[in-house]
Amino acid sequence: MLDQSLRNELEGYMLADEYLLGEIFTLYKDGVVDAKELVAGTSATNRGVIYNNLAMIRALLDSKVPSGASMSRQSAWAVGRIMKNNPTMSAPLKDYLSHLKLSLEENTNSMTAVLHDVDKIDRQSDALARQAVGIQNGIYVYSFPTYLHFGTIEDQELYWVKIGSTKNSVWQRIVEQNRQTSMPEDPKLLRIYHKENMLIEEIEKKFHSTLERVGHERSAARRTKAGTEWFATTLDAIDAIAELMDLQIEKYEASEENI
Repeated sequence: MLDQSLRNELEGYMLADEYLLGEIFTLYKDGVVDAKELVAGTSATNRGVIYNNLAMIRALLDSKVPSGASMSRQSAWAVGRIMKNNPTMSAPLKDYLSHLKLSLEENTNSMTAVLHDVDKIDRQSDALARQAVGIQNGIYVYSFPTYLHFGTIEDQELYWVKIGSTKNSVWQRIVEQNRQTSMPEDPKLLRIYHKENMLIEEIEKKFHSTLERVGHERSAARRTKAGTEWFATTLDAIDAIAELMDLQIEKYEASEENI
């Protein structure tokens, strides 16, 4: 555990963090703890993002290792970033953060942590699949658990996701098609974007072209082993594109207990 002087030093680095973690921690330290208020007061897009950052804050200040592998990986990245960006950090704090980073990285490969993530992804996908039945025309985003766990080879903060369209609520058919092509896992539904009278082919092309223009790699079949038109990106990036096109976003609303 941190003594008060080291805690003060670390909090100073967290307040100066130029990423969302710094934004959220600034309000959190001022006593704002409600997720909705933190969304309203920062650039966070939803409560799930807030819960993720609060988990990172607890990891940094209280050595609390998250339950899930993905959250442990994100926390390890945050620790590494703070260490890298503050080269004059005191030796005792550097030692504390080094040990914390090692614990977080070890938990990333823990079977218990991995299964926690699998269960969360399953619940998310099942909830969205039930919503998909009532959405005739929409853009869907899906991936496989392995892609979501490991990220890309070049950048583990990016994930391979498929962005496609449906005109007849065909999610179950997508699942069956993947089974028929001998994929070792069922796809997991991550997002549905839709609005009334949408020009679905045009909107799908806009998603693809925008991601390519900002440098989010578009794959060939040899890269993903799951077909073409996959992108190495983040859900936050895809959500931002959907918001610009005024699409309704259907997603699993995480709770703090699910992180």
